[in-house]
Amino acid sequence: MSPRASTWLHRCSWTAFGLAAAAGIVAALRDPMTARALERMAGPWALVLFAGACTVNTAGLLLGGLSWRELMTALGSELPLPKAFRIVALGTLSKYIPGPVWGVMAEVKLGRAAGVSTARIITHYVLYLAIVVLAGMTVGMGVAPAALGNKTAWLALPVIVALGCLLRPDLIGRGVSAAAMRLHRPVPSETATPGGTRRAFLLEVAAWAVAGLHLWLIVTALGVAPLRSLPICVGAFSLASVLGALVIFVPDGLGAREVVLILTLSLIMPWQTATAAAVLSRICCVCCELCMAGASLAVHRYRGPRLAGAAPGEAR
Repeated sequence: MSPRASTWLHRCSWTAFGLAAAAGIVAALRDPMTARALERMAGPWALVLFAGACTVNTAGLLLGGLSWRELMTALGSELPLPKAFRIVALGTLSKYIPGPVWGVMAEVKLGRAAGVSTARIITHYVLYLAIVVLAGMTVGMGVAPAALGNKTAWLALPVIVALGCLLRPDLIGRGVSAAAMRLHRPVPSETATPGGTRRAFLLEVAAWAVAGLHLWLIVTALGVAPLRSLPICVGAFSLASVLGALVIFVPDGLGAREVVLILTLSLIMPWQTATAAAVLSRICCVCCELCMAGASLAVHRYRGPRLAGAAPGEAR
């Protein structure tokens, strides 16, 4: 099979999986138990919890923006907060366009407008993607004890990886460079400072943990015991988001992320209730990301003249 045919088959298989998963979830919503779970959200207390879910998810997005900015600073470009959050917020929306290139294209365009060179933006994009995945899998360990039971020895590997990222953050850059060489892709041309990489990783871990609380609040609103569900919800959201991102030819892993959420949440609730929680989580995340993008555009519009202007000689 030729490389082009193999790539086409790979794309079609991932797309088919995502679409099939989305279709299955739509069918599951027709189940009476799922409908009753969604109806529970109409109560006053449930609405308060859903508002809290939107709040903590937004806080997670903001922490992720700080992590993004910290890594950019570690590469030598210290951007003002409004500029950094504008790039992050608008770049996040690109994941709703099928395909793997839109995210980096958006960051290149927005980053150059902020005065950052294209080479540095691409290096940052690759390094930050590695940090997001490693941090997400680290937080995703929260679901492992419930899923594995007594077979928790597997937790040693991600723990070692997380400690390695903290003690030797340069390993992230080396891993990215090695992967680029293996895949015959350009090796990142710039190096981030160890301290900045470490802070970016810790902020990203905090971002995943805080954002995962939104799922816990939703699950609590659906009537599940709060104490038991907390680590599973936080871990499940991180794990599902990272795995869903692999389905790059479906907007934001639509369907795939929900399947992982339903499978993990089914450890503590009926699958119909888990389906309702996964759908509500998607609604919450989309609303928060749209609001963050809108807020960044509003700030740029009213403060743009004072924030405009690239750093002399950097963008090229």
